[in-house]
Amino acid sequence: MKFSSIISSLAALTTVLAAPRHVTRTPPADFVYAHGGEFKVNNTPLKVAGANAYWMFLASSSLFTLNEDADIFSAFSQYKATGVDVVRIWAFREVNGVATPSQGALSRFGVILDAAQQHGMKVVMTLTNNWSVDFPANSSKPSGFYSNSFGGIDTYVQQIRPGASHDTFYTDPTIIAAYKATFKSHPALFSWELANDPRCQGAIGTNTTSTCNTATITTWVKGIAAYVKNLDSNHLLGAGDSGFFCTQPTCPKINGASPARRSTDLKKRWEIAGPAYNGHFGVDTLDICNDENIDICSVQAFPSFNNFGQSATDTAPGTTREAINSIVDFVNFHHSEGPNKPIAFFAFGLTDKAQAGQLNNFDSTNIGSAPGVPVATEWEELCAFQTIAHTFNSINAYFLWQQTIVGLSSKTGSIISGGASSKRQTNIGSSPNDGLQVSQGTPAYQQAINNNHAITG
Repeated sequence: MKFSSIISSLAALTTVLAAPRHVTRTPPADFVYAHGGEFKVNNTPLKVAGANAYWMFLASSSLFTLNEDADIFSAFSQYKATGVDVVRIWAFREVNGVATPSQGALSRFGVILDAAQQHGMKVVMTLTNNWSVDFPANSSKPSGFYSNSFGGIDTYVQQIRPGASHDTFYTDPTIIAAYKATFKSHPALFSWELANDPRCQGAIGTNTTSTCNTATITTWVKGIAAYVKNLDSNHLLGAGDSGFFCTQPTCPKINGASPARRSTDLKKRWEIAGPAYNGHFGVDTLDICNDENIDICSVQAFPSFNNFGQSATDTAPGTTREAINSIVDFVNFHHSEGPNKPIAFFAFGLTDKAQAGQLNNFDSTNIGSAPGVPVATEWEELCAFQTIAHTFNSINAYFLWQQTIVGLSSKTGSIISGGASSKRQTNIGSSPNDGLQVSQGTPAYQQAINNNHAITG
């Protein structure tokens, strides 16, 4: 089965750059690169304020989404006005057994990159997703509304090895060959990202073998990263993991990273803080970051879904305050323990009481917050974004999970809310809201905008 993903089809849009990793070269003008633990462009240090827009690339009416190229330019204009300079999108569409996207979806990549360049912005291309559940199964929303309804790792596995476990994706030669693609170049491309949140465990209903561990994921990253860099050495590359640690003495190391080289406190965290530190998810972010072909050390944090243990400053487990402070500890450990590479906080999302009913668990089609999930009051949400700002000295890029984009054209059945006619409508729709979106007009939204401007400063 030939399964080359969307990236192979970018050939019609862009120019091939194929210099091996080991060749020393000056990056072309306007290309971002990593040097001395910083992002740089044109020899100038760069701090990044970003936003996630997984929904952006879908194009044709058959995929129930944006109708007009003008919507893409409008979205970038709105992002730019709020201080965002890099947008992270899903660069894949693999649902219902269909691996090859429509021509409309492919052409949308060119529009996205051109729109980004026109606005002086850049784009992170994420190549697959750990969370690919069976939509629309138990959901009232159409496929494409939620970030986990685009297909991903389990789509590869079930198309190529029906009935196999989720983590077969990382070890099966046929699946690995199918994932590999021809990587191309565009000045507005910020970086490639191998996957969103790769880990041993998949969505609810998928299986994981007993042999999957941190070495499984790191070995996969190592092989794919070398492949990508041999095709495109001019662009940055990240693994896309959530930044989970494996600090136990027994953690296998593929790239020679010793556990907790500097911090005695981090060495102890695996004993008291649980899965974010003990390798439970099959992720060892320090080992991944030490790969010679990985340029970006990545972090993600969703207090509604992940437990980062008890922070050093609070003793109120289960509260929003405790969740946020533990995330600050988590990010600061990345800064103190990681190699001298840029750190990108690629996603931060928090649900509040107004949106709790729309919250979509990434690993399922369930809608609505589950018992025990931290749900913030408006004041707590504001405080959360103020607290997260304290991490900005230790990171090089910060991406809000979602912020509202308005005035989009839509039609009946569109993932863009609004619209009651099959004919084109204008200025009536807003971008999808998965329950983790910061709503315009709230104090937290203004703080989020202030954060954008603060990090790019």
